[in-house]
Parts: sequence; C-alpha cells; structure tokens
Amino acid sequence: MGDAVVLAGGQGEQFEMGPSTVRVLAEREGYALAEGTFAAKSPGPPRHRHDWDEAFYVLDGKLAITVGDEVLIAWPGDFVLAPAGTRHTFAPHGDEPARFLAMFGTRRGLTYVRELAAAFPDQGPPDEDAIAATHARYGVEVV
Repeated sequence: MGDAVVLAGGQGEQFEMGPSTVRVLAEREGYALAEGTFAAKSPGPPRHRHDWDEAFYVLDGKLAITVGDEVLIAWPGDFVLAPAGTRHTFAPHGDEPARFLAMFGTRRGLTYVRELAAAFPDQGPPDEDAIAATHARYGVEVV
C-alpha cells in the first residue's frame, strides 16, 4: 500500500477524558483524525483557540459547536470547521451522547488532546494545573 495509512475497526489507540472517549483513527505529520464519543450533557472544553484547524463531522447525536460568535447545532452528516486562531468550543446537545469525527490540521492537535487526557483521573475532577500546563505547552489560549 505504499504510504497509505489504514486503521480498521477498533484498532486505534483509545483514551478517556472524564465521561468522554477519544479513539485515534489516523495521524500523520500534516493531520490527525479521531473519533470522539461524548456523554450526554458533558460540558466539552472551554472556549479556546490554537494555531491549527479543527473540524467536526457528526456521526450520531447532535453537537453544539461555537465558532467565533456563531452557535451551530450540528446533526449527523454535518461538517463544521473551526479555522486556526478562531475561538471555538463544542459539547453534546440534548439528552443523547454525541459521536463525531474530529479532524486536526496537524498531528500536534491530537498530541495536545492526548496529553490533556492524562489530566483526567478515573474518578474525581480533572487536574486543573496539568490542564493549564498542557495549554501553555501547545499555545492554546482559553478565552
């Protein structure tokens, strides 16, 4: 297959962030793709911005996505792009979990999320100091 990157089924690395799960589907230097499953009513990340594009493609449920000042309710089959430098956030909308693809314009975006996951213990609240340190390492600004 040459340079093709193929992961089938559930073979990708998986990690948890509180009630949410992230499964890595593919990563290369210039992009990364992951599947997110967020529990109903989970808060999602605070509004933030970073220097890579991030896009969302909803598979199941609904995802409330804020890009700049615009709040969108994305349904299955909807695609939303948060361009690099744009403040954004996302969270499940309604009483169902949301499952979506998250696409990062650089592998660094997925590496950032992977490191953030380490701040979420199996029980109890996340380690806010570890989250702040990860934000600082990756130049993520919470706004």
